Amino acid sequence: MSDSEDNDNEFQDEEIENGHISSSLSPTQYVNASSTDEDEEELAGDFNIDLPTSHKYLGKLNDLGGYTLFEDGEVLTLLGIFTNTWVLPGFTLPLILENPHESSVMQHFLQKRKVFVLLCENALNSQEYFDYGVTMEAVETSIKDGILSLKARGRQRCQVVPKSEIKHLTERLQKVTVKILPEYKVTSPLNDTQLYNLKQKRPYLCEDYGDMKNIRKYRKYHAAQYTYPSWLYEEYEVCYYVKHILEGLKKCFEMEFVPKDPLTLSYWFVQNYLLQYTERLELFKQRTVIARLRLEMQYLRNNRLIICHNCTQLIGEQQHVIVLSKDGIQNNYVNPGGNVYETITLSEAKNFMLIGRPSKQFSWFPGYAWTIMQCKHCKLHLGWMFTSSTLSPGVFYGLARSCVLVANAPNTPNCTSPEL
Repeated sequence: MSDSEDNDNEFQDEEIENGHISSSLSPTQYVNASSTDEDEEELAGDFNIDLPTSHKYLGKLNDLGGYTLFEDGEVLTLLGIFTNTWVLPGFTLPLILENPHESSVMQHFLQKRKVFVLLCENALNSQEYFDYGVTMEAVETSIKDGILSLKARGRQRCQVVPKSEIKHLTERLQKVTVKILPEYKVTSPLNDTQLYNLKQKRPYLCEDYGDMKNIRKYRKYHAAQYTYPSWLYEEYEVCYYVKHILEGLKKCFEMEFVPKDPLTLSYWFVQNYLLQYTERLELFKQRTVIARLRLEMQYLRNNRLIICHNCTQLIGEQQHVIVLSKDGIQNNYVNPGGNVYETITLSEAKNFMLIGRPSKQFSWFPGYAWTIMQCKHCKLHLGWMFTSSTLSPGVFYGLARSCVLVANAPNTPNCTSPEL
């Protein structure tokens, strides 16, 4: 990648890879791993948000096929990888393993089973892994000059078995024993204590909140045997939370690709909404979908700010998040050196400076050139500005979650939800 003319001495003999400096990737490897500006296909019009999810910058990959799910409660010993990023079930993780030993270990495990585990950092102790992870299934791979490139999809939540041995194979790869976590089916609070004849004559179950309004008078019959008012039981129906979360998200997101299914929505929220790291961990360990949705509805009450990880200078605001991928505003991308970045896309950003010249090499958003962003105050790397003269939007910003923090905006409510 191009170096800034003002920083030639500082970055001498080193390669800048999507904003980070590394001498581990040789110029030959870099050319093989990415496309040149001249080879980039000219695109025009509105940007196709299907393109980032395909991760075309990885080159041609071989489809492995299949869809692997394990039984609830099953205990497995799998390869685990730590990438300092998040992937929820249903979302994609791109990887480049350019270290020969790391690549060899991963290939060895993938030959036996296409599934591995994504581990994340414990918020209370950065030297330890969080107790929960996600099984990832490799769906596409390629090997070129000893470099392994792959795409994996999140499948199921799992938990590291307490006191089990974690065998470190490389810096990022471990052999771990995990237990597959079930997704418990949540039923209506009125479901198990009703007389059969009453159930037959007075409908009370509903999957959509709009349907609940139509049968509200019948639900009152079922709730009459209890001391609590009938409206209270509505707040323990899954559809109640889906309705209010979708209403809250409308104020901040384009809703075309926001799922309506309760389980999928609960994962989409964790993957896409601007959450603090500890909030994500808290949501991820919830046992049921309704527990996640209840907590997510609380988090919707606060407007969020994006600040520099080092000096806490304001960089972006929640109202400026923009969807440039079918999977949402926060997605994982990998640079040629194998560093994975969860990237937040914004239409506006502030308090940054640009480093180097625009380049389309290994661009995560086809048709756009990227330029490195640094904090104007402390010079910390923040992410990348993406520009195009033919695509709309012409400019947007991709902030690396590992370089910024999410904070609550003081006294500025935006996406709100009803009080519980």
